[in-house]
Amino acid sequence: MTLTNESFKEMISELLDREYPEAAKALAKVYLTHENDNSMIGQLARAYYDLNEYQGCLFCLDKILPSLEEQVKRGTNDVVHLDSLQINRAKCFYYLRKADKALELLDSISKKRSTNIEMMMDRSLYLNAVGRFQEARQVLEMLPDQTNPAVCFNRAWYLFRAGEFKKGYANIVKGSELKVWGNEWEMEDKWQIGPDRRWVYGEHVDILAFTTEGGIGDELTFIRFTQHLHKYCRKLKIFCHKVLL
Repeated sequence: MTLTNESFKEMISELLDREYPEAAKALAKVYLTHENDNSMIGQLARAYYDLNEYQGCLFCLDKILPSLEEQVKRGTNDVVHLDSLQINRAKCFYYLRKADKALELLDSISKKRSTNIEMMMDRSLYLNAVGRFQEARQVLEMLPDQTNPAVCFNRAWYLFRAGEFKKGYANIVKGSELKVWGNEWEMEDKWQIGPDRRWVYGEHVDILAFTTEGGIGDELTFIRFTQHLHKYCRKLKIFCHKVLL
């Protein structure tokens, strides 16, 4: 069976939607050896991004940029598409540890996009990365929905910085909804230990499992609290990185 260009592109798009970026990347590269197609270069950029290969993603976006700028100039494309591409280029620069360049790109984007929530969140991250902490916090506090988990999680770090630890922890736990804080979703995926097995504070049990997460520094911080848990169980099992054993 011979695949048409359209069906080939649909297959690559479906692979990306189903979270198979490695396969999508390989097929997109094959397609681009025969066709010069900006939409497919965009799909390849997405595959690179999903694989955390930001240099490859940026390379693809840079290839699309000149033609998109020309289309906007001629009025055959909307500036919103150009803004979106620049926002994605800025993300790549940020992950490549070039936050100053990412900020420059956001400043170049049209004013009508300046209140875009995703863009404001990104701006806060980039400001933080270049050490402009107060400005970063102010951007977060300008967002309309202060109960948004992403806003709460990011705001937590500034609360910690200000010495407001209780408020900080109340906000940072929202990161579990984004799968960027805690590891309950990993426990459920790997060992089928779901929220129904979560320990209720004050409950006396036979065996209590205490699992750490994050880097070694995080694990050392959390292990300190195990001293308060022995009285609630007969046996306390601690799961941590092997270098701490």
